[in-house]
Amino acid sequence: MTQRKGEVAIDYFTKWIEAEAMATITVRQCEKFVWKNIITRFGAPKFIVTDNGPQFRNPRFTAYLASFGVKHSKASVAYPQGNGQVENANRTIVDDLKKRLGEEGHKWLEALPHTVWAHRVTSRRATGETPFVLTYGCEARLPVEAEIPTFRETVYQPGQNEVDHLAELNLVEERRTIAAVKMAGYQQSFKRYHDNRVGPRYFQVHDEVLRRRDAGTG
Repeated sequence: MTQRKGEVAIDYFTKWIEAEAMATITVRQCEKFVWKNIITRFGAPKFIVTDNGPQFRNPRFTAYLASFGVKHSKASVAYPQGNGQVENANRTIVDDLKKRLGEEGHKWLEALPHTVWAHRVTSRRATGETPFVLTYGCEARLPVEAEIPTFRETVYQPGQNEVDHLAELNLVEERRTIAAVKMAGYQQSFKRYHDNRVGPRYFQVHDEVLRRRDAGTG
C-alpha cells in the first residue's frame, strides 16, 4: 500500500489494484480503506506492506491490522522502492491519467475508476493473464462487447451459462499455477538482464558504502 493523494494497494500475485482518492489521508481513512477495499472483498491477507507515510508509522494502524491477523511490514526508509509493485502501479495510474486527460488534469478524480478498471482487464507481462481472471476465475465482460459481439457473446446460451462458468472456476487453480510459473520465469529473466548490466565493483579500506536494510516489520 502507498499514498499519493489517496490510497493504492496491489496484490503481489494477481496484480489486482485497489485505488481510492482521498481529500485527507489519516489513520482512520487508511483503516477504512483496508476494511472496505481489501478485507470485505478478498478476506484478510497474511501480510500488508506499506510505505513509510506517517499514517502507516502510527502504532494504531499496525494494531488495527493485527486485530485481523494481518502482519504489517514497512518498506525501508532508505529504500522506498522496496515496495516496488505499488510504486509501479502508481506510475501506471499516473501515466494513464495523463494520457486520458491531457490538459484537463483537474478531472483525474473522475477518470481514476476508468484507469483502475483498464489495469484490471489488461494482461500483465509477468503472468500472461489479466488481474481480473486470476482473481475471479473468468474474464470480465467488457462494455464494448455489447456493441461489438465477441465469440463468447455469439455462442452464449442462458441455459448453458452456469455449466460453462463452473467449468471455468474448476480451471482457475490451474491457470493460477501456470501464471505463477510464468511469473517466476519472468523474474528470473529480469534478474539475468539486471546482472548482465551490473559489473563488479572494488572497494578499499575506509571507502564509504551503502548497507542494505531489509523492510522494517514494526
